[in-house]
Amino acid sequence: MYNATHCTSPKTRELNQSAAQEVYREAINKITKLTGLNAQQSSLLLHQQFQQLNSAQTNETLSLKEPVLRERELMFIAGLFY
Repeated sequence: MYNATHCTSPKTRELNQSAAQEVYREAINKITKLTGLNAQQSSLLLHQQFQQLNSAQTNETLSLKEPVLRERELMFIAGLFY
């Protein structure tokens, strides 16, 4: 599996991490302003949203694999007769 960290310099990783932290802080600030929650509650809400999004993407990936497996099984079985 490809791992992007092997191709980036330590300086680039540091800059990327810094940018990601700034985006995260800004997201927490906006959630806090929009919802009236405190920073800790906003962070938890953001974390829950990411978990739901990740779970949905995982389910989509699994559902995409099923038809591929069925197609391979069908081709294997058809190959036994032809």
